[in-house]
Amino acid sequence: MTGERVGSINQIAPFIKSAYKTIEETTGIKFGEAYLKHLEEGTMILNSEKPSIALSVFKSILPEQAIPFVHDLQDAIYFDGKDPNENDLYRYLAVNYGIDPDEFEEKLGLEEFKDYAYYDFALAKQLQVQGYPAVLIQTGESNFYLIAKGYTDIDTLEARITNVLKETGN
Repeated sequence: MTGERVGSINQIAPFIKSAYKTIEETTGIKFGEAYLKHLEEGTMILNSEKPSIALSVFKSILPEQAIPFVHDLQDAIYFDGKDPNENDLYRYLAVNYGIDPDEFEEKLGLEEFKDYAYYDFALAKQLQVQGYPAVLIQTGESNFYLIAKGYTDIDTLEARITNVLKETGN
């Protein structure tokens, strides 16, 4: 959610209030009381920019840990109710990965990492990603395969990865 799509959770995603229980039942993931309180208050601002910049910073330091970092970031937001617009969240996560929180916070403000985040937004748009979660596998310089759109169980995901790799000879 960037640009004109940025807004309060009450304005941007009112469906979450009714859909979160279905998400819990389907995935087994539980939303935390702190996050549910934000839903009721309706004031948290949804903006993908800072979390995406944080991911760009993180990938520059520990790229092999990007997926666990994103998991921890989402857990902090959707379970612990942490505000993704506040630097304290990223300082906390940095410490958990052995990264100097001052260095991480400094990099959050650098234009270089904002550019990386916006490159990722542009790539997602170019790849026609319409919603999240979405999983793509890259098998070449410009070969991408959408293997999951929305919640997909691990067995199905693994089978799709195997099929793409067989088809492409990777």
